[in-house]
Order: sequence, then C-alpha cells, then structure tokens
Amino acid sequence: LMALLDNPKSDPLAKESAAKALILISQNLNNLRHLIADGVHIPLSRLLHDPQATSDAKEWAAMAIGTLSTDRANRQRLVTDGVHTQLSRLLTDQNATPQAKEWAAKALDNLKERPGCTVS
Repeated sequence: LMALLDNPKSDPLAKESAAKALILISQNLNNLRHLIADGVHIPLSRLLHDPQATSDAKEWAAMAIGTLSTDRANRQRLVTDGVHTQLSRLLTDQNATPQAKEWAAKALDNLKERPGCTVS
C-alpha cells in the first residue's frame, strides 16, 4: 500500500483505495504502532498534497493520520517526521474538502501537546 501511495504513476483511484484500506487497518488499535514503525504516515502525509490525488483520497489520508495520532506513543514520531506541517498546509488549502480539514484539525489537536509541534 505504501509503495502504491508513493508511486507518482499510480492511478488516482488506486491511491484512494490504498488510503481507504489504511484507515480500515488503522482502526484496529493493535496496528497503530506497527503502522508508524513501518512509516505509513509519510506517504499518507504526502498524499494530502498530491496534485493527482482525488478529494476522497485526501480525506481518507487525513482520517488515517488522525487515527494514528490518537495513540500517544505515535505522536512524537509524527511530529519528528513533519506530519504536523503537512496537516497545517492542508488547513489552508483552498481545494481541500471540509471533511479533510476537519480530520487534519483533529490530528493537529492530538499533536499540539508534543514538543516541536507548532500549529499556526
């Protein structure tokens, strides 16, 4: 799934399906730390600003990051890897849907308490 998200030649609908699959996988709390350890948050955060990604793909990516950010153990890694910066950019993106922005805001609220996370 990560390779599919990272591949600039992947079909936009395939990326959307991959993001949706990752949100479903992340809903199992036992998977959260494994997903972060595997670095799934990195291609998800890049998907937020992928010009070829569908609006739904961006919403699924924001939702998945929001779910990953609920685990306190994951928060520092998300901040260290700059996910909060991508989420902040999404909030000011004129083309982002209200739902994507809502999920980005929720994730940023979870990350605010971590050192090094500046939310503007």
